[in-house]
Order: sequence, then C-alpha cells, then structure tokens
Amino acid sequence: MGAKTGGARRFRSDDETRSIRLKTLAPNVSVAQIAHLLEACAGELAVALVDMQRAEADMPGLKPCDRLFVHAARVRMARPASHGAASEFEKLSHGCHEGVAATTLVCAYPDLKRPDTTMLKFIVLSDLHLVGENETSHGIDTHMRLEKGIEAINTRHADADFVLLAGDLADIGFKGEVNPYKRLKTLVSRLTMPCHITIGNHDSRDGFLSVFGEGQRASTGCIDKVIDAKGYRVILLDSVVADNAEHHHGGELSMKQLDWLQAKLDEHKDGPVCVVLHHHANPLHTRVDRIILQNGAAFAGILKSHGDVRQVIAGHVHYTSCGLWHGIPFTTLAGSHYSVTVPLDTEAKVDRTWGPSQMAVVLGDETQTLVHFDNYLDGNAVLA
Repeated sequence: MGAKTGGARRFRSDDETRSIRLKTLAPNVSVAQIAHLLEACAGELAVALVDMQRAEADMPGLKPCDRLFVHAARVRMARPASHGAASEFEKLSHGCHEGVAATTLVCAYPDLKRPDTTMLKFIVLSDLHLVGENETSHGIDTHMRLEKGIEAINTRHADADFVLLAGDLADIGFKGEVNPYKRLKTLVSRLTMPCHITIGNHDSRDGFLSVFGEGQRASTGCIDKVIDAKGYRVILLDSVVADNAEHHHGGELSMKQLDWLQAKLDEHKDGPVCVVLHHHANPLHTRVDRIILQNGAAFAGILKSHGDVRQVIAGHVHYTSCGLWHGIPFTTLAGSHYSVTVPLDTEAKVDRTWGPSQMAVVLGDETQTLVHFDNYLDGNAVLA
C-alpha cells in the first residue's frame, strides 16, 4: 500500500474501534486488511468517518456504505490516478463496497485526493418541471432529463462542492401536485455532493415542504438558505409570491426576506457573495419581463450595499442571458425544460424549442467568479 510516514506503531483502542466499525461496512474484508490501511492513514480515515456523520445529517436515510461513497466522491476519488492505486483498488473492490475501497485508498494515497481548496465550484439547475409518472410536460420527459443531468454532474462535475436547484421543481405544483416533489426527492438522493433547494412560480411552498420537511423553511417563512464555502457566501432565495387562491407567476421578495438578506450580507462584509433565486430581477426587454421579480430595484439596492456580490443567478426565463445592472452581474440559465427564442420585442410571440438542457457551473476564487453553461442534453450533432 502507500508508503508509511513513520515507523510501525501499536494501534490505540480508538483505531481498533474504527477497525470494527469498518468491518461492519465491509464484511468480506479482514480486520487485518483494515488495520493495514489504518496503519498508513489512521488520522485521515478518522476525518473520513467524521465526514460520513456529517453526510448522514445532510442526507438522512443513506446507508453507511453509501455515505462512504459520498465521502469518496467529495474528495475526488472518482478513478485511481496511478497504476499502484488502481491495482489496490481492484483488489479491495472484490471484498467490499466500492465506497469503502475508494475511501480507504483516498486516505492511503494522499497525492490522489488533495482538492483545490482555493477554488469554489457549484452547479445550478433550474426549471425541472417534473410531472407524475408516465406523464410529460410539453411532450418532454422531464424526469428523464433530470436523471441525465444528475448523471452528468456525478461524472463530469464530481468535484463540485454542492448543487443548487433554483425552482420550478414541479410543472404544476402550484395546482396542488405533490408527487413530483416525491420523485424529486428520490432523484436528488443520487447526487454525490450536497444539494440545496429553493422553489419557483410553478411550485407550491406548502407542497414542497410536505415532502422535504419544515426544516427547509427559514426564519423568513420561505425556502431561503445560506451556504458558506471556501471564503464565499452563497445565498439561496425563495422568490415566490405568497401562496394564495390567485396564483401569480411573477416573483417577489417580502420585506422580511429583504431584511434577512441585508443581515446575511452584513455578516459577510469581507468576502465574496453569490445569490441564486428563481426569478430574474434585471429587465431583459423581452416578453418574460411580464413575470419579472416585482421589487427587483429594492433587491439590487440591498445587494449593492455589500460591495462584492459576484453573481446573481436565476432561471425562470428558459434562455441564457448575462448583464450588469446597478453595477452587479446578473445571469440567467436556460434550465432543464424547453428553451425559448429571444425576440427583442416585449409583444412578440416566442417559440419553444426542444432544448438544450443546461446547467450553470460556477467557479470562484479570490480574484474571479466565472459561470460556464454546460448543455448536458443538446440536439446538435457532434462533429468528427
């Protein structure tokens, strides 16, 4: 296995305890094999076990072996990077769950696992428009599309710190449909990194919470959240007008939310901020401005008070746009559903197109915040 950094040592009782715990996860691997791994990397493996416990808190219901696999993905052990590690991985994989093998190898070969701790990476998906089983939305199998999106994230972007879902999770959640949220909960459990969710105008706040739990509701009464990672503060906002009999597809942030947003920005005065919500706030001068964030100017004023808001990312409009408004970068992504044409006339009819299905891939460090658009389903032919 990996080279030892010191001489042989006697295992303490806590190491023996960890051996026993791992033995329960990998019944076909001998305690001696696990002890050999622990001898090379006991400290690292202890960290892995702590991370597993955190993963369990983030994603209740996962089996221990699956939590190990989650940890392995988080530390970028998708594939062994050297012949020696590959050989050890193959041998271990015969005896235990792939997650155990990957995690132990990550610990034993530190050069394979060191992520770039200075670069934040997160994914934004929007406009999933999930429906019931055996149903489509505008002729599109939206469940299949999200499956493909999750597969693309887990393979192409396994090093992402987290995934954000920016609303319109269900197609007609606002009409009382709850089953799409149940289907969503099953699908996002396949992600190998944490997932944070807010809602859009096609959703129902109460319907979403009935499946995902009241713990998703912030002190604002809405599905708002703060994620701090690698020096950045990422703020997820629920821009849905309060549920009522006359559903409105435009967006709004309540006064309570605006006060909450100001407080969260003030807490992070010395670091960069990204904000993600469903509705676009900056005028796009197209038909979709009829259902814009209604109090966008107040929203932008609060953002401007911070001084280092790097990106405001929205879905909702079903096409890609980039702009600078009140000195702040605003971006929209096309999302997972159909896309639309963009005639620059607020009265012109738009056409719906098959796609592409698109995610935003955000990279951030101290000097730059970059948004890539990854079309994970694209009808264009690949040239030879």
